[in-house]
Amino acid sequence: MGLFDIFKDDVGKTGLGVCHGLDLSEWTDGYKTDEEGIINFVNNSLDEMPYEDFIKMLQKRKSHRKFTDQELNGKMNKMFISKSLNDDTSFVPDVKYVYYPSVFLDTKHEENPCGYRILDSNVLYDGTKFIEGNFKTLAIINFNNNEAYWGKKINSNKPIRSVGFQYLDLDDDEYKLIKNHEKNILKEDLVQDTWGKMHIDVYNGIFKTEKRKNYPINRFQTFLIFQE
Repeated sequence: MGLFDIFKDDVGKTGLGVCHGLDLSEWTDGYKTDEEGIINFVNNSLDEMPYEDFIKMLQKRKSHRKFTDQELNGKMNKMFISKSLNDDTSFVPDVKYVYYPSVFLDTKHEENPCGYRILDSNVLYDGTKFIEGNFKTLAIINFNNNEAYWGKKINSNKPIRSVGFQYLDLDDDEYKLIKNHEKNILKEDLVQDTWGKMHIDVYNGIFKTEKRKNYPINRFQTFLIFQE
């Protein structure tokens, strides 16, 4: 089944409801992630308090993000993403919301459910330092289909998955490859068709360049999200 075939088929769509994110940066140095530390933190917290109190605890953490999924007609959903209260995350632009193909959630399809935004950014990261200015940044938000994996690690009756934020600071040539999608990826009546075209231009265009083969992304964040 091809990328565009799944949009034509009568595939059941779903959503993620309202979720709260645990920022995993506390357990990563940018190269390695202390997964055991994450699992111990969550399981110990859930042992010490009811699930509802655990969610309240997440909301009080400065790096907390709230994810609110709005189900739409068609194959796409609109995910609202709150801004982190942590000043340490000011180095990433505010996403606010993305449209993503909810038909890809929890399926065996090879495509992952992800959303795209082209954002204005006042900083660029060149791999060694931040540079101030006016730039365009591509944000890719991956809603990973790994609930089964985390379900084996964490003692919760609610589904848990990871969400990855990838930020690509675009040079002029990269921006030209996707510039024509910048406005339409935000229009509900055009987003389904635009998402497929942008997906191809990102993965068969930007990520195929020599620059991105050597340096795929500029910045990233990863969260575990817990449904209310």
